[in-house]
Amino acid sequence: MFQQSVLDNGIRVITEAIPHVYSVSIGFWFKVGSCCESPEYSGASHFIEHMLFKGTDKRTTKEIAEIIDSTGGELNAFTGREYTCYYARVFKKHLPIAVDLLADMLLDPSLTEDDVQKERGVIIQEIKMYEDSPEDLAHELLVSYLLGGHTLGQSILGTEASVGALDSQRLRRFKQEHYAPTNLVVGVAGNVEHGEVVALLQEYFSGWSAKHAEVEMASPRYQCRIVYKEKDIEQLHLCLGVPGFTRYLTQRYPMYVLDSVLGGGNSSWLFQKLREDRGLAYSTYSFHSSYAQAGLFGVYAAVDSDTLEETVSVIRDEIATLIKTGISPVELERAKEQLKGGLMLGMENTAARMGRISKAVLFGKPVSTAMQMCQKIDNVTLEDVYRVSNSLFSKPVSVVAVGKDAAKITRVFDQAAVIAC
Repeated sequence: MFQQSVLDNGIRVITEAIPHVYSVSIGFWFKVGSCCESPEYSGASHFIEHMLFKGTDKRTTKEIAEIIDSTGGELNAFTGREYTCYYARVFKKHLPIAVDLLADMLLDPSLTEDDVQKERGVIIQEIKMYEDSPEDLAHELLVSYLLGGHTLGQSILGTEASVGALDSQRLRRFKQEHYAPTNLVVGVAGNVEHGEVVALLQEYFSGWSAKHAEVEMASPRYQCRIVYKEKDIEQLHLCLGVPGFTRYLTQRYPMYVLDSVLGGGNSSWLFQKLREDRGLAYSTYSFHSSYAQAGLFGVYAAVDSDTLEETVSVIRDEIATLIKTGISPVELERAKEQLKGGLMLGMENTAARMGRISKAVLFGKPVSTAMQMCQKIDNVTLEDVYRVSNSLFSKPVSVVAVGKDAAKITRVFDQAAVIAC
């Protein structure tokens, strides 16, 4: 059962009571991420996420860790393109401890220049680690160039230069502009009572009255690009992407089915053709991302550079089949069951349930039950998938290749807009 409230200062609270579990997951979701950052603040959302674990006015970073460890629980955070989340998963009786810790971190972080200097080095190492992961790098380059310079395409981590320019004063200013009650959703799932959660949050946050800065963003202008980055590694990492659907469009559900059939599992077209039939790839899949203002749909494969042309030919053939004939009734039903099974298995995780309801409220969407979402999946028809396939793949494709001889991609795709990174 879902229950929602709004505190006097504007904090939105949603809970889902799950009486049969022992744990509680609580998340503080701020609608601020890398898409909200101007160039001089690139990486600030992620940097602040790190800094809130570096101590407060009354607790050191070690004391924060010791307190959460003493509960047997988990305390962590993550930054995305559109939001930042701080969360805890604890035994029911320890929920007040988790709220006390998170409130202290969010409202009274130290943010000293000394700590900023130390953490800057950690984040730069994280950026370098990301650069050393060719699969992640290929995805990052695809988003960046497909979205044509829009802030949604900015790196969540920032660059070494932008992170190097962020000091404690800038981070405080950015936090002040975006961390505010009216920009926050608190989601809780587990063995909880809504009234007790509201009372607990009111106790710790009632005196907080900051206002957040509204961020206005134009819709992205998608671009068709061929991007390659040479790296002295064994495989060539290939990403192909087209504009997808925003998180608000109903075409998302047929897209989920399409994704499942094309590259969503071991029975998918790409896995069977590229790996099982041809032995061209160990890892291959399709993927999708939906944001408030944009979306993308793509295909990934890691192959030898010598088999690049054959790999691309297979991917093109599979997409051409989708556009021409669509999927079969058997494939439609199998994809639906796969999606519903994954959804229901996820319902056994309080953190996943907390995240689902929190994001719905954060982006102004209806909060659906698992059964309602399963019904939306069941309502998808062959014609829906056919229309979505043609809508997606009627658009020019952007291509990214990372690896040895990555420039070969320019000979496979005959397009003018080539970018060497």
